[in-house]
Amino acid sequence: MESCKTKDNPKDSNFDFKNSEFSKTLAKKHKVVKDKRIILFMKHVYLKNVVNIFQVSIIIASTIITFVGSMKPHIFSTNRETQAQIISICFSTYIAIATAIFKFLKIDDRKEEIYKMLQMFNDVETIINKKLKKMSIIQSQFRDEFSYYHKHKIPVEDISKNVIIQPGQDDEEEKRKIIQKYYKQYSDVITFYEQEDVEDKILEAKKQFHTMFSYNEIIYYRGKIVESMLLEKVHVGNRSILEAPMDEYKDNINYIEMYETTLETNDFADISNDIQHIEFEIKRLKEHTKHIYNEDEFLYGSSWCNNICLYFSLSCHFCLVMNLYLSLAMKRSKFRSLKRKYDREYVDKEDQLRFLCCKFKAFDQLVRWCTCKETTDVPEDPPNIVYCCCEC
Repeated sequence: MESCKTKDNPKDSNFDFKNSEFSKTLAKKHKVVKDKRIILFMKHVYLKNVVNIFQVSIIIASTIITFVGSMKPHIFSTNRETQAQIISICFSTYIAIATAIFKFLKIDDRKEEIYKMLQMFNDVETIINKKLKKMSIIQSQFRDEFSYYHKHKIPVEDISKNVIIQPGQDDEEEKRKIIQKYYKQYSDVITFYEQEDVEDKILEAKKQFHTMFSYNEIIYYRGKIVESMLLEKVHVGNRSILEAPMDEYKDNINYIEMYETTLETNDFADISNDIQHIEFEIKRLKEHTKHIYNEDEFLYGSSWCNNICLYFSLSCHFCLVMNLYLSLAMKRSKFRSLKRKYDREYVDKEDQLRFLCCKFKAFDQLVRWCTCKETTDVPEDPPNIVYCCCEC
């Protein structure tokens, strides 16, 4: 934690407590702890379902044995005792084998251990969340007080010289006091973090976690986390579209068309401010309209297969996984196209560069000046020419 204190400079008036080194490290740890807690929760739910299925099956088997024993005169017409004994022996054998396997695998004990570990990760995550929330509150109060101080600063007026004197030294002293006050709160958060031995708790929880889970299990449940994130994104996107104000969206589209028509039909040769204002309004309305519509291509792309998988993803797990990989493929394709575009532009720019000797720079400038002497523009070096020393 000492490294966090030394890297952060409290003398800077723009000091960001929320994005300090300590806060960034804490946020990374929170992400790791949260993922492990979700994995533990998924594993606990899975084992709980296994235990419930086992107990329900034992209850059903016991009930069938009792039912057959009571109803054998009415169910079997011949060999009643033999057939009833066969059914009772079969279900009794199932109960014995299932109970033995259940105790051998120690599923119930493993479920309890995972539950205890889950409580440990919950406690650690709660502590980290409190620290991050405290950092956010400190940063908000710090900015609010600085903003209030700058907006309500009262200048001193010297009537004799008719000038306004800004209090320089007092102003810096007041700023320093504000920064020191909130940096003390920031230091207290770090001190309490060290006193609570959160690092030791995290290390102990991680050790037990890696003892409990194999590497393949961790990979499997990480995939489940990704699927859950996709499903959450689907629900959020559907709700945003469901709640989107369609009337406001239509009004914005009409305003955009009106402003574009105004730009095309009117002559704004002498009033550039009006042009800038209209272009700004068009840009603002387009951004606001896109925000209203929530045009998310990751969910609602042009791929019909992706849309079909999205439609059935809530009821079919296979469609959910297909939607995931199709969406990721679309996003990966966009990144590749952007990279190819950047590489192509960069290569073209490199091919257009001309490296000339610096000894001829003055001569080239003289030639360009003679060529452009009729114009008032000052000739500049072409962007595709680089002068360098031939001996380098």
